Amino acid sequence: MRKHTLNGLVSLLVAAALGAHGLTAGAAPALAQESPFALSSGIPAALSSGIGPKPVGPAPGPDYVLVDGVWITNFDARFFEIMNNYRRANGRQPVRVSQELTDQARRWSWHMGRTGHFVHSHDKTFENIAMRPAGLPLTPEDFFVQWRNSPGHNANMLSHEVTRAGFSISDPSQPRVYATLQLLW
Repeated sequence: MRKHTLNGLVSLLVAAALGAHGLTAGAAPALAQESPFALSSGIPAALSSGIGPKPVGPAPGPDYVLVDGVWITNFDARFFEIMNNYRRANGRQPVRVSQELTDQARRWSWHMGRTGHFVHSHDKTFENIAMRPAGLPLTPEDFFVQWRNSPGHNANMLSHEVTRAGFSISDPSQPRVYATLQLLW
């Protein structure tokens, strides 16, 4: 009887703590299952779920590098290198990789890939999105050039106000690959 009461109290405290943050006990696992990125790439669910602080620990996988304290893929790191070189060449400061914006970009790219809906998110950021169908080259340079050649997207990448960003693509094995770049000041 006493153990049952203690377990009930612990459950109540956990539920209250999660509820204070707008979560339920099932929220994190459901999000991790929803994101194939978290499952197929070996990224720990805590890293891909956007819940809680992101401690810098070991790399989530062999294709990851640490940039500005954020684990991102080599593909994403190459995109940031290209964009920041472009910003410098145009008299702008480079942007820093943001964990929050990287998580948002990752979730949105995978959402577009899963649903097939090519639309902007409701996140309050400067946002560039792109889609590359199967058969076209898939490199960070391709997404960068696509946005550089579009006046509005180019303006986002060169904005003086922008200081941090997140970039990610959807599952590259699918017929269409979606990319999201989110930028903030």
